[in-house]
Amino acid sequence: VKKADFYGFWNLSDEEAKSKNTTPGVIEIKEDDSIVLYVLQDTFRVSNSSKLKSEGDQLFIVGIDKDGKIIEKPKVHISLKSNNQEMLFEDANSEENNNKEVFTFKKMTREAANLRIEALKKMGEEIQKANGDAEKKNEETGAVAPETKPEVKPEIELESKPGIRKTETGFVFIRDTSVPALGEAWRDPSGMIWGDIVKNPDGSIRTMYYNQATEYCASIVVDEVKNIRAQLPSRGNTLKSDFVRLREYMGARSGSYEGYIPQVLPNLEHVFWSILPDVPNGAYPFYGRGGAFGYEDRSFGYYSVRCVVPRR
Repeated sequence: VKKADFYGFWNLSDEEAKSKNTTPGVIEIKEDDSIVLYVLQDTFRVSNSSKLKSEGDQLFIVGIDKDGKIIEKPKVHISLKSNNQEMLFEDANSEENNNKEVFTFKKMTREAANLRIEALKKMGEEIQKANGDAEKKNEETGAVAPETKPEVKPEIELESKPGIRKTETGFVFIRDTSVPALGEAWRDPSGMIWGDIVKNPDGSIRTMYYNQATEYCASIVVDEVKNIRAQLPSRGNTLKSDFVRLREYMGARSGSYEGYIPQVLPNLEHVFWSILPDVPNGAYPFYGRGGAFGYEDRSFGYYSVRCVVPRR
């Protein structure tokens, strides 16, 4: 396998993305082995946090941190077929071959890539406009209370005291300092503790790949005797889901993000990883700004992290 055969632009078509339940985009592999991703997620995004790496006679795409150092996991194995006109992406993080999903990118010229990238930008702008219109509507009409919510306690008058915050729909969150590693943490009405967004030492927002995010949260020890550790919030379609429950506290209709308004928790207007164990290679990022979920392959996404302590 020659590295030179991989250099250039590769396209993941809308049809291929839809069939694999992921997001469309273009990958540019440069001659210095650096990689630029042009992808459509909650909006159009450009990422240069990956590079090409050789291991024997095989090639992989691996992540790089802000200092340019290689992150060994997650990584993606790449290969060519159809006279080097198609590039196959395969998850290389699991020893099991079952359920491994393969994505097919097709070679494209620079001119075609520029047109494709412009089209993705336009689609991203349309998504942003739609989200902005929805937020404006929420501001005009107010948050809509969900059909099913825990009972609001009468002590909500305490909201004027330090360490108490109330959502626009009346739910009380209480400041929690029991786990300092979570930063500015708040306990929701169910008893779950929501940590602040993870930050770098200089105070900037820290983004991670999925595996890094799960390992980071698991490194936060809550109760050593009972072996309780922090974790990523869960995603699902019922109130048992942490992010679904959270957005309904904040005004969303039951089973929808309509009426959602980000509030109470600090730095909520970012995209966060969530866990959904039933999806082997995928994950569902939560868009804190608008309350919707997306879908992302665990090997490609690079998002913010918010750890939680399960209800006890």
